[in-house]
Amino acid sequence: MQTKDHAEPFILKFDDFGSTVVSEVNRRFSGTQAEIPVICLNPDQEVEDINMLKRLAITTVLFEDHHLRNYGILPITPLQSESYLKAGTLPKSNESWEDLALIIYDSSDKGTHSRLAQDLSAEIKRFAHCDDARANRSYIMRSPKYKGTSPAEAGKLIDEELESKLIIVHAGLEKDSSKEYGVRPVVLPGLTQIYAHDTLNTQGNNKFEYGLDKGLPFSDELGHGERTLHLPSQKEDIGLRVLVRTGEFSLKANHPHVYEVESHNLGRITLTAQAL
Repeated sequence: MQTKDHAEPFILKFDDFGSTVVSEVNRRFSGTQAEIPVICLNPDQEVEDINMLKRLAITTVLFEDHHLRNYGILPITPLQSESYLKAGTLPKSNESWEDLALIIYDSSDKGTHSRLAQDLSAEIKRFAHCDDARANRSYIMRSPKYKGTSPAEAGKLIDEELESKLIIVHAGLEKDSSKEYGVRPVVLPGLTQIYAHDTLNTQGNNKFEYGLDKGLPFSDELGHGERTLHLPSQKEDIGLRVLVRTGEFSLKANHPHVYEVESHNLGRITLTAQAL
């Protein structure tokens, strides 16, 4: 299997590389809603209708499959999405929608996907208190806030942040027949990034220019710009949502579906070379 130079971001296509990725996703997640239909895919066609579950499945195989991992390719992060958009190098940015990350607003029983939010929060907390350095690197060592802290101290900080609204970037997926859709989101030790963000404490629709603070605009930048950041209108009972970049260049931090893309045929996944 050969791939071109992936110094620039690219949309996953059903070429040699893409077909291998899709085949591994479908082998690992067969019988679940994370499978990627191939019956209508032609050679070199862009892989369509990529929702959050399929994105997590692709992230998982790119990170965990030894052969695919050698390529050093992963889905773009929310910050990379915004940076590429500003630089004018994000492919088909006005023609596609992309689910970028999960957001846990709260674990309320009344919230959207409450069981998924509760399970993922418990998983995050478990890794926060794990003594395994590789597990802690999933987020503790990637944030200056935790630099120099012991695992125990970092665990306390994470416990506090679990009461905040959390963005989860590069989460993974595991088969679990007891869960809706046949899978559940998980932390990928050494890859998953988890962080709180002040902007998530705002409600409603807000104008902005670019989201260069870890993929979202700084809270004091809201109200300026031509793009729209859509946030939940309520303050509680929100649950788990999806961060989406739309074809109209807006960001939706309130998308309620992990298995549906609002514009189905426009759902894509953008990949780029990244250090693993």
